[in-house]
Amino acid sequence: MVYGTFWLAGALVGTSLRNGAMVILIVIGAFWAFAKRSAPFNVLILGIAFLILGGLGGLPGNILFADRSFFGVMKVIDGPEPGNHVLQHGTTLHGHQDVRVEGACQPLSYFHRNGPIGQVFDRLGSRFGSTTVIGLGTGALACYAKEGQRIDFFEIDSMVERIARDPLLFTYLQNSPGVTSVTIGDGRKLMAEVPSASQDLIIVDAFSSDSVPVHLVTREALRLYVSRLVPDGAIAFHISNRYLDLESVLSATVASEGLSAIANRDTAIHQGEANLGRSPSHWLLVAKGHAELGQVQAKIGWRWLEGGSRTSPWTDDYSNILEALLFSGAKR
Repeated sequence: MVYGTFWLAGALVGTSLRNGAMVILIVIGAFWAFAKRSAPFNVLILGIAFLILGGLGGLPGNILFADRSFFGVMKVIDGPEPGNHVLQHGTTLHGHQDVRVEGACQPLSYFHRNGPIGQVFDRLGSRFGSTTVIGLGTGALACYAKEGQRIDFFEIDSMVERIARDPLLFTYLQNSPGVTSVTIGDGRKLMAEVPSASQDLIIVDAFSSDSVPVHLVTREALRLYVSRLVPDGAIAFHISNRYLDLESVLSATVASEGLSAIANRDTAIHQGEANLGRSPSHWLLVAKGHAELGQVQAKIGWRWLEGGSRTSPWTDDYSNILEALLFSGAKR
């Protein structure tokens, strides 16, 4: 397990650095080649570039599952330490599980119990009778449902549900102490069908470094989520991203709606047995007022968002991806 933890952490960091460096080198090389070389040489250079880019983000280990859906290539990899299963979508890791302990339900990676979302459930989880999650992944969040509590997942890709329900790949859903369900479809459209003022917590976990479903973070989407919350409910956004400063975007959007928010960019390398399997992650927690967030904000790593974002609020009619690029001025 120790080796598997360092392998996964290294893969997360290494994949990001490797991708960025290789893309820059390929772009520079392409400009040089096309400026100075003949057409056959240019074709050769492009072919090599595509081969390199196609191999980026691959993790070592045995491939247990590999298939393509409309939304991209999905792989489940059994890491160097057998029993550590990782879900990879394109170049993005969507969580992993140590499946060697039968019946266990210990969320790992971005969803670790000592990480930001684990702290939310630790401080507020006793009052979360009903939770809706946009984005399924491996189903790790199902472990936070206690007996008598319910977590409903909205997932746009049916292949992801197939993976999460296969006991040979992941067992989070079947091992959850609470009641869980998975509905296939667009998360925002399905959320519109949820009764008003019925949800204690809404988690938006549908982002990746390869694509951002903009319609899930607009002012109109935020208003929809808020309308589905009980008075003291909260919305958690998982915004880990290699390329975009989604905190700045959401900070502007939250402020425009007069809501309160706290953020936690959990980037430290965590030592000790209690933090095995924990990966860096970035979370935002939104509520109607400060009082609902105070208990979580008291935990180390959380900070209030006070507005003053460098980006403009996104709406259904306006969004600016370039403004949110990390290299355009955001803090890493």
